[in-house]
Amino acid sequence: MNKNSVHDGAALLNGDRVSSTLAAIPYARHLGVRVAEFSEAGAVVFHLPFEERLVGNVTLPALHGGVIAAFMQVAALASTYSFLRGERLPKLVDFSLDYLSSAGPMDLYAVCDMHRVGKRIAAVGVRCWQQSPDNPVGVGRAHVFIAQSASDPNLQHVRSDQNSIAAHLATATGANSPLPTKAEDSK
Repeated sequence: MNKNSVHDGAALLNGDRVSSTLAAIPYARHLGVRVAEFSEAGAVVFHLPFEERLVGNVTLPALHGGVIAAFMQVAALASTYSFLRGERLPKLVDFSLDYLSSAGPMDLYAVCDMHRVGKRIAAVGVRCWQQSPDNPVGVGRAHVFIAQSASDPNLQHVRSDQNSIAAHLATATGANSPLPTKAEDSK
């Protein structure tokens, strides 16, 4: 097996992961976001095929800015999830977008750069274009929460342990509840 075939296999696994992620995001399915290609460096190029329903200004015509923003957000989340190898579900914290030109009635493409991945937050850059990557219609910056949170299903046992500790404290102190009730607060 040569070096290229090993790399191609890794890209295929990455592609499956990203495609599965897109399929799991209802809004990505609604918009029709797809994977266009993979670079040798492992970057994913996302594709949003043009549809008339995505037009926001019929006079120009131009794609709706919200569609462009949502497409770029989906790309940032899917790229982050792929980068993390599916270990944790990323959650969008902040998204900033600069529209650089009007997006006409054509397909959109986007690629993401992982600027920094910390213990809790990933900083992701997103570039979106139509005809040429050198002529973007928008650039965005996303901050994505990547640490496990209390709402993660894998941490359900932590909440039950916390409830057990609270019950134990209530019993040990002779209180009915470790937290004061509204009636006790008003005293």
